[in-house]
This record gives sequence, structure tokens and C-alpha cells, in this order.
Amino acid sequence: MKKIALFCIVLFSISCSNDDQDTAALTVTVQPIESLQVTINWTFTGGNGQTLYRVLLNDVVYEEAFSGTQYTFEIQNETAYNGVIYAISENGDETFATFNFTTVGSEIWYGDAKIFLGFQSENYPYRIVTGTFTITGDWNHISDLAGLEEVGNLHIRNVQNTTNLNGLSHLRFYNDNFGRIRIEECNDLTDVSAITQLKPFTGTIYLSENLSLNNLNGLSVVNNGNVTIIDMPLTDLSTLQTGTILNVLDLTGLPNLTSLNGLQNVQQITKSITLNNLPITNLDGLGNLSSYGQLRLISLANLNSLEALQGATMLEAPLSLIDLPNLTSLDGLEGVRNIKTSLSLTQIPNLTDINALLNVETFRATKSSSTFSRFNFNIGNCNSLQNLDAFQNVRYVGENPTREQFGLTIIQNDQLSNFCGFRNYVNSIPTGAIFLWSIYGNLYNPTPPDIKTGACAQ
Repeated sequence: MKKIALFCIVLFSISCSNDDQDTAALTVTVQPIESLQVTINWTFTGGNGQTLYRVLLNDVVYEEAFSGTQYTFEIQNETAYNGVIYAISENGDETFATFNFTTVGSEIWYGDAKIFLGFQSENYPYRIVTGTFTITGDWNHISDLAGLEEVGNLHIRNVQNTTNLNGLSHLRFYNDNFGRIRIEECNDLTDVSAITQLKPFTGTIYLSENLSLNNLNGLSVVNNGNVTIIDMPLTDLSTLQTGTILNVLDLTGLPNLTSLNGLQNVQQITKSITLNNLPITNLDGLGNLSSYGQLRLISLANLNSLEALQGATMLEAPLSLIDLPNLTSLDGLEGVRNIKTSLSLTQIPNLTDINALLNVETFRATKSSSTFSRFNFNIGNCNSLQNLDAFQNVRYVGENPTREQFGLTIIQNDQLSNFCGFRNYVNSIPTGAIFLWSIYGNLYNPTPPDIKTGACAQ
């Protein structure tokens, strides 16, 4: 955490002394103070041969035999500072210059700050916190923050004795910049609508483990914002206001959320969609999407349709469908054309139809280390799937095959006996590429050479 003397008195004086160097001169300049740091510069003329410097502040030696002509000190508010720069020539002659300045208090805390309500929070002195302001403790002392007007981001964690956020209705984001709201582990909280002043400039909403909060009244995110909601009794999304574009949508562990209705205004999700452990049966709330990034659907026990995505194009991104016991078809994913990094279809025991992926053209490896790019393909425990014909149009796309690794894992698919849809892809992987494969536990288990030569089905 850093506080800065926004209003500071800076005084410096310069004096020089030299024993035998009548022509030597050392001049020190104190730069404006920023973020509890001050930088001094100096120039030295005259002297014999190479000159090194000794740097002191308040009788502490910070540098000895220093060759530079600039130094930055960490400083504190409301403190007087006296410093000396010694210029030491090659023959041992010294010239010195002194400087001094005094910092004063401020109503602004630059950087992050944390307050524990009820413990040293009385008469909180700052009007503005430019970084993330974290509140925890006993909400009965929220009046201690009456003078706080602006924060860079708001983080409320594990507060007690409140069902609402009354007491923060005056709070704004610093300089009306976009900020983040993060509220977690506030088990008595049922209403967050009081923070209305933050509403026009909220770029990210992150809510987690607020065990009584079942609504999003009063919350909104701007275009290109992020929404993450984890482990809460949320019942619907209808009161959440969004722009037409989100970067991230992550809904995880919401046992009472049976519908995505409320997201109809969203037309693009540029980075990722994660839906994990929800009782939804379909994706109808996302029916107005025109494009989306990474798609992760995990542990959706009731999901039986992806058709709401039918009019949307997936940007080149990973695709993960995991633990979807009631899904029988991938209809709705016709807009998936290029997949990068990974494709996972696992634990979808009733999946019989993957032909929606016939439009997929490329699997692209992405760099995961300084040496290799990787692509991983994984189909497992899809016990009703009989063939991989949906991948017949996929080809290798890469730039440096000797630095690319392709993983193929197809295991424990009881009915899978036809791998011919992968023949074109396997044949397109160039010599020199690293190809790791694991094929077992299926009705038929060909090797990649089998697939290449046409012995790809039983």
C-alpha cells in the first residue's frame, strides 16, 4: 500500500566543497514526488578521471561507488529529509552537494488499501484510494468510511452484521475510470443494490460464496466487461444489466439457477464462457450471441440442448464439453470452425451425434512453453458415440512442426469403432512434428499408422 503527499513542500539547497578542484561543480535537482518515491538527478563538471558517487539520505548510505547520476528513494509522508551526494574523483578528491525536502499529509492513498471495520478504522483519513480498497470486519462500523469518496476497485470480503451495503451509496470509482467489484464470503448479505454510484463504470463483477445473496439487483457491467459468479444461491440473472459485449462470463456452482434468461442483451463474448455445475437444461439466454471465444461446459447434469448457439460463430479458441450426461447431440455448434489449444469431449455417455462439428477446419497448437506449441484432442467416456466422421474436414495448420506437439487421447468409448474421420488430419501432420497418442478401451483401437493406411474402422 502506498500513500503519497499530493501536496508536498519540496525545498532543496546545494552546497559544494572541493579540496583541490577549484573548477569542479556538483548540482543536485529534486524531481516532483510521485507514489511515495522521489528521484534526484545530479550533474558534475570538472574533476580528474572517472568519478563515482556516494548517495546519502538522512544519514543512511544508499549507494557507494555509484556510477549513475540519478537515484530514486522510497519515502514516507510527513517526513523531513536531508541528503548528500559526494562526487569522488579518480585521484580521491571529493566534492559534495546537499539537498533537502519535506513531505506533508494527503487525502489520497495511491495504490491498494485494506480496512478492518471495528479495528483501527475510526475516522478513516483518506478521501480517495486509487487502487483496490478491501473492506472486511464488522459492518456496524461502516460509518467510519463516511469520508471515503472514490476507489480504484472495491473488494468486500467476509463482513459481518449486514444484509446490505448501505453506507457505501456515495462511493464512486476513482476519476470515473472503469473499476472492479469483488464481493465474497459475506454470508449474511442479501442486497447489493446500494452501490449505485459504481454502476455506470463497473468493468468487472466477481461474486463468490455469498451464501444468502440470490439476486443481482443494482449491478451492471459496461461493454467489454467481465462477470464471474461462483458458489451462490442465485436464482436468476434478469436484473443484471450488461452491454452487448462481454469479455468473460463464468457461472459456476449455482444450484438454483435454472435458466440463463437475462443475458439476451449480450451479442458477443470475446474471451470465454464457463458454465459449471448449474441445473440449466439449455443455453437459451445466449440465443442472441453472434460470436464467442472459449467454450467450457462442465458438470451440467440437466443440459440437453446447445441449439441456442446455432447462429453464433466460435472464435479460434479451446472447446471443452465435460460431464454432460443428458446431452445427445452437439447441434448448435455449427459455428465452430477453428479450434486452438484443445478439444475435449468427455463424460458425455449419451452423445450420439457430433456432426455439428463438420465445419471444423483446423486444430491449431498454441505455445505453452518457450520451446513447444501444443494441441490436445481428448474424447473419453462417450459411450454412445460410434464414429468420428465429424472431423473429416480437419487439417493440420502450423508454422514450425518440429516445435509443435499434438496429443491424441481417445479412450473408454464403448461403442466407438470408426476412426476414419481422423484419417485426413493424421495424414496432414508433417514429418518431424511430435505426435503423442493414447487409444484404448474403445470398441476398436487402431494405431495412428492404422488410421493413416485406412485400417481405421472395424
